[in-house]
Amino acid sequence: MFKLGDIGSPYSNEFICETTQSPMSVSELCKIIQYKSFESVSEYLEKNHKLLNINGHNKNGLCPLLAAVNVNSTECIPILIEYGVDVNAINTAGKSALIFASISNKLDSAKCLVRNKVNINCQDISGSSALHYAVANGHYDLVSFLLDEKADPNLIDSNGWTPLLKLATQKDNPSIAKLLIAYGANINHQDKTFKTALIIAINYSRCNLFKYLLYSGAEYEKKDQYGQTPIQLAQSSDQRKITSIMENFLKKKLQ
Repeated sequence: MFKLGDIGSPYSNEFICETTQSPMSVSELCKIIQYKSFESVSEYLEKNHKLLNINGHNKNGLCPLLAAVNVNSTECIPILIEYGVDVNAINTAGKSALIFASISNKLDSAKCLVRNKVNINCQDISGSSALHYAVANGHYDLVSFLLDEKADPNLIDSNGWTPLLKLATQKDNPSIAKLLIAYGANINHQDKTFKTALIIAINYSRCNLFKYLLYSGAEYEKKDQYGQTPIQLAQSSDQRKITSIMENFLKKKLQ
């Protein structure tokens, strides 16, 4: 569970929403939701929904929907929606409930939100989507679910990174790369500095990912902004394991 001040949590100062002072009822509702008491939430909304700004936030920037996602309450999310919660509401960082579910690996909440017509490709102020965050955190099942539900594997963030390039900056995870490519990710996409996922894998010493991308058809002669190819980068940075992978690959190509 997120705690006040956790990086990436809806309680963090980084993500606090700018709101006027919220009614006490919003804070009370958030507390009830955090105890996962569906019956109490239902009863509270039935009695107070006409007086309640259900999309409001408490003093910590937490709204009822984010509270439900935080505790992965698939019982509370539908009833909140029934009483008027906006599933696509965002905070000042542009993050939606689905993005928070993806950061914290709340698969059940993500499924519930998607069933209720959430914008699966919503991007925050950094251009990152729920898929970017699920990939970056290595949440395989969540990545698979989002792709199945038509999340765009080629959305570009403010760095020019697709989820595949984001993966290369964060994880040495060929399994997630395989998923992304199977759903149409461009293996040779270049970011703002002309780096491909293959080049980024070298930069971050992602040996397993590098090998998978190479043998999956990544172009190994594409150059970055400095005119360097992957093999030149590997040699210049003394990445012996990656250089060995590349040399073995080229030998097999010549056979």
